[in-house]
Amino acid sequence: MSKRKFYISIFLGLFLGFFVIPITMNLVGLPSGGQIIHTVLGEPNTRNLIFLNVGMIILFIFIFFFLIRTYKKHVKHPTIKEYFDEIEKRG
Repeated sequence: MSKRKFYISIFLGLFLGFFVIPITMNLVGLPSGGQIIHTVLGEPNTRNLIFLNVGMIILFIFIFFFLIRTYKKHVKHPTIKEYFDEIEKRG
C-alpha cells in the first residue's frame, strides 16, 4: 500500500465517520453517538467527565500508534543496498 492510498483511505474513513454515518443515522431515526453516551453514562458530573476525557486521550494515542504500525506493515522500504543500487541504475 502506497502512502497515497493509505492517506486516501484514512481521509475516506474520517469523512464517512464524521459526515455520512451521522447523517444516515439521523435520517433513519437512530440515536447519535452523543445521545447513546448520555443514555449509558447519564448526566455527566466532574469525576465522570475527567475519566471520559482521559480515556478518550488514551484511546486516540492507541489509535495513532495502531495506524503507524499498520502503515509500516503494509509499506516495504528498500534496504540501503537496494536503494543505492537503484540510484546507480538510474544514472
